[in-house]
Amino acid sequence: MATLYWLGTADAVAQVSTVTVTGMDASTTYILTVGGHTVTAVGVTGVTETAAALVTAWNASTDVYFSTVTASSNAGVVTLTADTAGVPFVCTSSKTGGSGTIGSVTAVTASAGPNDWSTAANWSTGAVPVTNDDVIISDTAINICW
Repeated sequence: MATLYWLGTADAVAQVSTVTVTGMDASTTYILTVGGHTVTAVGVTGVTETAAALVTAWNASTDVYFSTVTASSNAGVVTLTADTAGVPFVCTSSKTGGSGTIGSVTAVTASAGPNDWSTAANWSTGAVPVTNDDVIISDTAINICW
């Protein structure tokens, strides 16, 4: 059992996640979902064009769930990058209709930062607390948000 003090001093790191359109079919609707909100694109020509259509739909959305993350694509891979370092997002992928396929959304770079409980640099010992550790959170201007 150790005693850890919350410091909240970690550097902020922007989350980067990717998802790959693995098979294109013009009758498939490809879906990216954040917080129950979705953007969609119907299969276009090939995986590269379909991924680009998803990026266009994402970046055109004015929904706050999408407007805080920037999408880009290369070949059939859609890359999602948090606009604010240290603020995480959760995105899932799915599809309806047709025989097209899309992979799972995978974090390439995990979000980290001064508000993240799971960032080791925020703790006096340089390690995240585990069961039976004592945690002391004193008056600090750094809130624990995630």
